[in-house]
Amino acid sequence: MKKSIIAVIGGIVVAAWGGLAPSNLEANQQALDGNEAIVTEVSGHWASGSFNVVFLDPATGNFAATGEDTFTGTFTGQSSFVVTGTLYPDGSASGFSDEIITATAPDGTSGTITEAHQPFYLSAQGNFTETSPITSGTGDWVGSRGLLHYTGFLDPLGGSPNQGGEYHGTWIRTPTK
Repeated sequence: MKKSIIAVIGGIVVAAWGGLAPSNLEANQQALDGNEAIVTEVSGHWASGSFNVVFLDPATGNFAATGEDTFTGTFTGQSSFVVTGTLYPDGSASGFSDEIITATAPDGTSGTITEAHQPFYLSAQGNFTETSPITSGTGDWVGSRGLLHYTGFLDPLGGSPNQGGEYHGTWIRTPTK
């Protein structure tokens, strides 16, 4: 007999099975709660496509910018973002951004995912980290939620090639009927 434990931690449904996951579900897409939510462990790569400074105050380092990224992996498509922050004298930066990813998933579904980013940090050497809550979705991904973690390399003002990195996290959504 299989035993399962279902708990809600911070508003996210977490499940553990004693034994194998139910046979009709892939290990990375498990129906968990009464709403038949699908939980997917996501991963892939992102590449910086553009970064356009809209405002920069040289006296304070405060800036605003827009841009686009390309995604591969669980999400294959494009994103657009708006970022505000501070550029420090040593070349590092921190701030906040909002991003919308328009993509297709390996199961053939598609839509947009909106992320309300927590603070990002960019070191003077270009090392980038950010944690991004998924707050909503459209298309096949209506009601999406979850959390994505980003790491990588950025040189937003210098234009170095190969800017980008990896993403991973948990994506929760309602199956399309």
